[in-house]
Amino acid sequence: MLLPCNLRKAYSAHELRRDSTFLDTDEEDRAADNKRRDSSNLSIEKDLLVSPKERIKNMWQDFSVDRLSPRQRHPSATSIQSRADDRRAAVRNKVKVRGKRLKKRKQAGEEDGWRLRVTVPKPFRMTRREAERKQKGIKSRSEIEHENTELRRQLEELTECQRKFRASPMPAHVRLPLYEELQEKDEERRCHLRATEQQRLCSTQKPFSFLERERLKKELKEVQLKEQMLLSAKEEEDRRRRPFRAKPVPRAVKEAALGEQQKEEQLYRSIKMQMRARELLQSASMPPSMLARRLSERQAQKAATQSDQEAETSHRPKINGQVPDFDASYRRFQKQLASKRDVRPVTACEPFKLRTSNIASHKERIIADIEAERTSPRSSRWPFITPAALSPRTPSSSVSKITDAAKKRQEAVSNHINKPTLGQVLKSKLGKVLNLIQFT
Repeated sequence: MLLPCNLRKAYSAHELRRDSTFLDTDEEDRAADNKRRDSSNLSIEKDLLVSPKERIKNMWQDFSVDRLSPRQRHPSATSIQSRADDRRAAVRNKVKVRGKRLKKRKQAGEEDGWRLRVTVPKPFRMTRREAERKQKGIKSRSEIEHENTELRRQLEELTECQRKFRASPMPAHVRLPLYEELQEKDEERRCHLRATEQQRLCSTQKPFSFLERERLKKELKEVQLKEQMLLSAKEEEDRRRRPFRAKPVPRAVKEAALGEQQKEEQLYRSIKMQMRARELLQSASMPPSMLARRLSERQAQKAATQSDQEAETSHRPKINGQVPDFDASYRRFQKQLASKRDVRPVTACEPFKLRTSNIASHKERIIADIEAERTSPRSSRWPFITPAALSPRTPSSSVSKITDAAKKRQEAVSNHINKPTLGQVLKSKLGKVLNLIQFT
């Protein structure tokens, strides 16, 4: 959309270099341009608040092409120079007027005296503009857009909340086992490639001579194993079909068992006889003379025990009637303590009398030994003496060492030899039983 706007006047570099007076004029032009822009901005903001239809209608009002691109003729050098001279003269006049005004102010100040001047702050134009907009209720484009977006979002939320959720049905292609089919295809392709590769390798390879021999040996072994398996299976089937027949008991086993049984029966018979004899002994009555003697012995024992008890009860201790002198005993005890507390004399140390001067010296004997060694031959001296030949060991002198294994073996043999037989065990048990019966 094209909007009417005022273009600024452009100057050439030659004009700018010739004089600096253009700066003041440029500042004035800039101020005018700013005013125009403010007015245009206000008009634009008002247009934004207006409805779009009215805005479209009023868009081409006060529009002219000359404003956008005015047709100006290029000035000549003489005209440019004359304009520059006019501007210089105008600037000089302004400077003169300002100087006169300053002089008048100074004179008035000198006459009246010094005055205190306070700078009054004035608000910026932009702050004024913003305040006017707030008073009038004019909003910026960003605020309007923000409000519009908020309204749209609220409308969308309301519409979303009013909608009812309905899940779409699951598509049919999801249930197809595509992954399994891919795996099967990959497996088939892999097997096919492996088989083709094996065929290619078998066709290209040339086996060694010993490989054929090994293959034949392996085949023979497999055949033999199969035959053995068949034979073993047949034998097992035959064994299962045959009825079981126990082998007869050997005679040696029978005879040994009979002998042991006879021995056991004899032992049991003898035990029963002894037990019967003891029972009869206990049940039998004693002769009258023996009974009378037993009764008399028992009565005598009872009388002796009664007399002993009476003698013990008749004993009475002797009571001392005199009171001991405890004070005298205490004094005696004090004297004993005092005698034990006395310090005994310490033993005095005396010097030793070793009597080393009285000991006979062995100097003469040592000198005689040294001379004898010098005169003796070299082979008989101490460092050169040869050791005597060791006497050979006789077989009687060498003693063989007995190991732990030999000891254990001897113990096992002796235990086996001295192991009691069944008859001995039964006899020992019978003896224990008879002893218990006697005690009871």
